[in-house]
Amino acid sequence: MEAGMLFGLGVGLLWLAVMITPRRHPRSQEIRTLIQAVIPHVPPQKSESPPSKWVFVGAGGLLLILGVILFSQTSYTMDLALRSVVVAFFAFGAVVMLLPLLIIVSIWRRILEAADRGDYSKAMQIAERLRFFNVSSMLFQKATIMLFAGHYDKAEQLFLEALAGDITSTESPVISMANLAWVMTRQGRYDEAERILHVAAEIHKISAGEIEAVYSNLAEVYLYQGIHPDEALHLAQLAYEAKNKGGIGKTVDRQVWGHILGNQAWALALMGKFEEAEAKLEAAFQKGDPNFAPGYAGVYYRAGRVKLLQGSYKEAQLHFETAVEIAPHSAYAQLSRQALESLLPV
Repeated sequence: MEAGMLFGLGVGLLWLAVMITPRRHPRSQEIRTLIQAVIPHVPPQKSESPPSKWVFVGAGGLLLILGVILFSQTSYTMDLALRSVVVAFFAFGAVVMLLPLLIIVSIWRRILEAADRGDYSKAMQIAERLRFFNVSSMLFQKATIMLFAGHYDKAEQLFLEALAGDITSTESPVISMANLAWVMTRQGRYDEAERILHVAAEIHKISAGEIEAVYSNLAEVYLYQGIHPDEALHLAQLAYEAKNKGGIGKTVDRQVWGHILGNQAWALALMGKFEEAEAKLEAAFQKGDPNFAPGYAGVYYRAGRVKLLQGSYKEAQLHFETAVEIAPHSAYAQLSRQALESLLPV
């Protein structure tokens, strides 16, 4: 049994070395060319790098050798020894193989908990731990935290740094580009945002990624300007369909459901279809994630925008005030305060 434990742990450590080693995307140069066409001045990425894979390769190899030596000296019958190796391999090796995913999920959960409390400094500290796996992952999560907090200049810089990293098979630049465009939308740089989102959609065809974020954010480019509501509604519907086809993605980042449905309601209200807009708002509140206040505040903000278009100013005020109350340090609280100043669309 001890031999099997060592053997399984050794294989698991070798797999861990593979997991933390970025693998260049086979079409990385093509993707890089597309990115540079709309973001020509991407800054150099920071020099920090994750731990050397050779640490895990060496430890895994040593454990494999020890396992084989110990196995050769056992007095068990071959069948019993083989069974022990198999059992131990799955018991220990499989755990180590899953270790990167378990750690990443744990870190992201702690980031969300800190952001939900409005403690964005703590969330940034926790995100530093992702450096172990990939610097671009760490930069992306930090940028997302700054996005939640409404610190757009810092978020933009971090997204650009994340995009400067290697294009790998496991991390698509699509979501970074989508969020970068959202930052630009909030700064009123609509033309830049639209160009980036169209290129992100092209990259998605060869690099996967969260296309629902592209569709949803492109819809918002139009919604914040109050133009093309029919196209915005179409894009929000595409976002809904893409999210619904996402397998495990259907249950991850639940706040996205609220934003997509809220965008549909916003577009319908711009078209004067208020009854349909009300139905979408109700669905947005039901499918959004009330446990993540910085995201759920976005549902209240969109509800406020719908009520403004209906001419229901008291209800709009209530929604904006609720957004501020539940997530006072968030980006949507900033937007809601701006709306409350004049009770007019910002």
